[in-house]
Amino acid sequence: MKRAAYVLLGLPLLFAMAALAWLVASEPGLRWAMARAEAAAGGKLAIEEARGTFTTTISLGRVSYADGGVEVEAREVQAEADALALLRGRIGVE
Repeated sequence: MKRAAYVLLGLPLLFAMAALAWLVASEPGLRWAMARAEAAAGGKLAIEEARGTFTTTISLGRVSYADGGVEVEAREVQAEADALALLRGRIGVE
């Protein structure tokens, strides 16, 4: 009985760890996260040509943000990802 309880408790944890690994270590995970960021910004943020992973260099072909009278655009953006900082909810920009 204990073994079945461990399996039932362990399976959701295993799936959560696999999902986190997919998110931070795959390019589809990066694109999924960028799409969520665009959606959360309510159409104010556009991200094009996202490449890389959260554990390597991230390259973005174009990033634009427009809100009211403020418009910002950057092309060929590259960033070194820090997965641990992301897990703590922090992003550093230099």
